[in-house]
Amino acid sequence: MSTSTQEQLGPIGDRIVMENDHVRVWEVSLAPGQTQPRHRHLLPYLVVALEGGETAITNTAGEVRRVVERPGDVAFHPPGETHELRNAGSTPYRNRLIEFKRMEYVAPALQQMSPDQLQELVLMAEDDTGWEQQRIPGLRIKMLWEAYRDGPSIALAHFAKGSSVPRPHIHASNQYMYCLKGKYAYPRSNIVLTPGMFYWNPKDHPHGPTEALEDSLLIEIYDGPHYYERPDFHGGTGRHGAE
Repeated sequence: MSTSTQEQLGPIGDRIVMENDHVRVWEVSLAPGQTQPRHRHLLPYLVVALEGGETAITNTAGEVRRVVERPGDVAFHPPGETHELRNAGSTPYRNRLIEFKRMEYVAPALQQMSPDQLQELVLMAEDDTGWEQQRIPGLRIKMLWEAYRDGPSIALAHFAKGSSVPRPHIHASNQYMYCLKGKYAYPRSNIVLTPGMFYWNPKDHPHGPTEALEDSLLIEIYDGPHYYERPDFHGGTGRHGAE
């Protein structure tokens, strides 16, 4: 991104409601037809709708996506996108936008990095600290962010070759996975995740069993509670609900 482009970027919201070492909370308020100027998200963030409506998000390529939110709706967004936000509805729109500063160390570099480089940056988190062994043999979880126990979360999941989730199951929220390395298979659906592949398992959709065909590292994101009732393979010495 050039210096001139950087100078044209605006703030993420209207005002900062609160900030500490962990989060920065913005308020975004838009009257019908009003636009939040182009801005860049350097941190992962949650949007909590206070006054809902229809918004239009335009990225730097000119692509527009429309989003309809109801009061109380919550959505998670990864870092990196530059866009502007317009209230495309007929009523006022307002949200709380919560940035997670625990990943702040990546922020200064994001503006210049390619997708391949961003993947390498995430792999920096694969060190020896913070891992929790799960009940499933060969599975370790490293929590990157968690709203509350078994609630919305972002984690690294490391499956040793041959480890597996033993049977089909469902989740109480949407589950998103991004493969950083290895081969992670869903034999019943003939899906094999390899580096760079994104996987979405919708809420209430049965999936599994799974098997790590190689040592595999995945980013795992839940946008709500992991389970309605924990299966017997959940947990162990750790607290996170693995795949």
